[in-house]
Amino acid sequence: MSARASVRRFASRLLQRLDPAADAVLATGTAAIMAQRAARPAFRHLWDAEVSVYSQFGEDGILDLLLDALDLARPRAVELGAGNFTECNTRFLAEYRHAAVLAVDARSDLAPTVAAFPVAWRTTVLTRQTWITPDTAPQLLKEAQATFGGVDLISLDLDGNDYWVLEQLDLADVQLLVVEYNALFGARRPVSVPRDDHFDRTQAHDSWLYFGASLPAFVTLLGARGFTFLGTNRAANNAFFARSTHLQGFPLAIPDQHDLGQFTDSRIRDSRDRDGQLSFLTGDARITAIADLPLVDTVTGQPLSVREAHTGI
Repeated sequence: MSARASVRRFASRLLQRLDPAADAVLATGTAAIMAQRAARPAFRHLWDAEVSVYSQFGEDGILDLLLDALDLARPRAVELGAGNFTECNTRFLAEYRHAAVLAVDARSDLAPTVAAFPVAWRTTVLTRQTWITPDTAPQLLKEAQATFGGVDLISLDLDGNDYWVLEQLDLADVQLLVVEYNALFGARRPVSVPRDDHFDRTQAHDSWLYFGASLPAFVTLLGARGFTFLGTNRAANNAFFARSTHLQGFPLAIPDQHDLGQFTDSRIRDSRDRDGQLSFLTGDARITAIADLPLVDTVTGQPLSVREAHTGI
């Protein structure tokens, strides 16, 4: 190797190790987390802890509070539906808490994007490019458990088969979960889109509003498996659950799982038109757009429509 090539290689490695922009984001995020921690005595709801560093709707701050409450200083995490790890729920944990993370997504740019971040060498961030189904997810979790010696946290955001995937996972050593839910399916019925291992939100309906499962579906499933529902973010699209036996001294009131209305009041307007452009449907217009599409009651197996689930019929 020539001297010039050697210098270029060294410079490339140095840039990867010392990324001023990434370090500045981390420093700013850390300062925001510290300010959030100082304000915790005044918090009334879980969403009061919101801070967004790399997460979309404040999940970084909520997870920081929950990990402190569960005494998980250096968690082991699996993120199913991590995108390319630029905007997700576990990147800040990897950078700030040196979490070990298995990031999984079907995107082809996941591995190269992570490899370009300094966090790729500062802690253990493994990537797997694969389509996640109820059949493949359990093996991915087993891989993380074997590699990390266990898994403390699962983040699930698939925009589709989320309920059916979660139903198949072994949660024996998991202490904390964050799952995306569809607030448009209402606060009364435990429902999901029917299982479809090829489900694609962008293809299932022009509006992109038909996907996933209701909050009651996850509350019911995880409640039966020893987890307590702790609340959501303000955007009403991510719910947080912790193992019930680990909540002694939890600093916030536990929500009434039979009164979930405040957690399904979604104001997000990310609907699309037939050309895939944002159409900004508001309020009940979002329900009308998908009202006749099929759902299934996850407890009884009964088929019903989105309209029936939303109204609680």
